[in-house]
Amino acid sequence: MLKIKKYHSLAIVMLASFALAACQNGESDVSQASSTSSTETQSSQNQTDQLSTEYYSSYIQDGTYQINGASGLVSGDTSQANLENLERGLYDLAQNIFATEDYSLKEGQVLSEDTVNEWLGAKSDDNPNGLNPAGALSETIDGFEPRYLNSIMEYDFVNANGDVAGISIGLAMNYADTFTSDSDSQEVEITADQRIEQGKAMAETIVSRIRENEAYANIPIHIAVFENAASGDLGGGTYTTDAVSSSGTSFGDWSSYTKDYVVYGVDDAPNEEDTVSFTRFRDQVSSFYPQLSGLSGVGYYEDNELKKINIIINSQFDGYSEVIAVAQQAIATANSVFKTNVEIQIQVVTADGVRALLSRPQDADTFDYVLVN
Repeated sequence: MLKIKKYHSLAIVMLASFALAACQNGESDVSQASSTSSTETQSSQNQTDQLSTEYYSSYIQDGTYQINGASGLVSGDTSQANLENLERGLYDLAQNIFATEDYSLKEGQVLSEDTVNEWLGAKSDDNPNGLNPAGALSETIDGFEPRYLNSIMEYDFVNANGDVAGISIGLAMNYADTFTSDSDSQEVEITADQRIEQGKAMAETIVSRIRENEAYANIPIHIAVFENAASGDLGGGTYTTDAVSSSGTSFGDWSSYTKDYVVYGVDDAPNEEDTVSFTRFRDQVSSFYPQLSGLSGVGYYEDNELKKINIIINSQFDGYSEVIAVAQQAIATANSVFKTNVEIQIQVVTADGVRALLSRPQDADTFDYVLVN
């Protein structure tokens, strides 16, 4: 019997973005930022204030934020990087469909935890609603068919009347699956074409099932196919295609995306100069502060062009002046080696957690920062 596991993830990069967006200027620290927060939310409000037009306001029901009970459910092995990219990527894609000014965002409530559990399972007499193939339950390798669907991410978009007026769903497709028996264990890789083909077929089934509820019969439903990277890949997977069903069960044209996450020093970057720039950054910061215990970077590419780089600097020491020194040097070095058309996120991490969050937006020449006391 296949077991559905549950991961609990924390997207640090997203939290860093939110924290930086809340700052009024680059000289704010956490204590200052909290003192300039908006007025206390009243129980009568049904949404939070927006940090900016880059983010959705959050929908509040009966004075509380609604949690998606199905979040983190997976049908097989994955990674923290996959889960974070699945969540953040869907948030970004949804903005192309549902304007942040017109809708509040609510974590998925249309698909219950029990429903997602069923759908992630293999189809069988006991589980007729399973979206994964019956062959995943085969006791022989000859009859085995891999589980294509690993997890489901859902966002609901609420209009001014408090009604769900749109749904966005991310389907995370497995990179591979493993056949296991008492005498054998074999990994079965899934091709990119198989992931896309299976994802599109599942999208039609999912929309058909959601439309059975009259409340969602005529609202736009956005489905995006996410391709998990191998569980050991530090960069994680990406979305490769998406489409919208405006009504009924048919979809408009499927969009295609060429996106990739590159772990510098491990993966080959599309452009060698990006690897050179990161190496210069790493060497200069490490030379300035030899007590660092590690420095890693992941570049995000669209159509082979570097759009964003996320850097984590690990320090053995967490003294206040030491964190400031590392942050200052990281900012100066990043400005000197990376082009201004690249968004940069830098975290300074010690044994006590994240101590500094540094961010430079695309096409900017100055950093915003938050120091965590």
